[in-house]
Amino acid sequence: MKKSASFAPLFVFGLIVAASVIMIAAYELKAPGTDMAHLPQAESAHFGGMMTSDWSDFTRAEKNIQSLTAGQTIEGPIVTNPKDANLVYFATSNFDSEKMTNMAGIYEYNNRTHAFERIFRHEYAAGQFPSLQKQVIPVFHVVGTDSGSLVILVQDMNDSPGPCSEMLLLPSEGAGVRTLVSMSLETPLQGFSPYALPADAKKDAEARETACLKDMGM
Repeated sequence: MKKSASFAPLFVFGLIVAASVIMIAAYELKAPGTDMAHLPQAESAHFGGMMTSDWSDFTRAEKNIQSLTAGQTIEGPIVTNPKDANLVYFATSNFDSEKMTNMAGIYEYNNRTHAFERIFRHEYAAGQFPSLQKQVIPVFHVVGTDSGSLVILVQDMNDSPGPCSEMLLLPSEGAGVRTLVSMSLETPLQGFSPYALPADAKKDAEARETACLKDMGM
């Protein structure tokens, strides 16, 4: 009696082909050097924050952080973690007039417990911040959060923009002495990445700046 042909090999072959197609499709969606688990997610940018004069914990916080390094001063804004209203972030400066350097720091601070952690610190001399001109001694300002990272404005310590200037727009108005960067909250010691301001945030900032200039008759 003649045995009927087995379809098992064909079935297994079909599974291999299908799996290969799925793997190829996944590879094509993946940017070179990008882990699939870390592909960009939906926009989650948040900008703006309190000025130091509006933050009720400012005096206590500045005194507390000076226990780590005397002479540190807090640079506004004070930016809230979008997932935990108790946590805020801010930058600090400690300028050394003899060495002509500025020690820039980034802190996470708990408004409820008053606990704090310095998550970044580096001492900069003129010309030591990438992409900025050689005369720039940088000062930091935390201006927002985006997808688990802080958005930071870096500008020259002697920079003096106008009264209506929007922090988010300063880099486009002063290339070489100002820049926007991001710093991962998970891996802050890995440093900074260039940051592109989302179009909607830029539009909102431009509208605020225009309204301010109009109110001032400029």
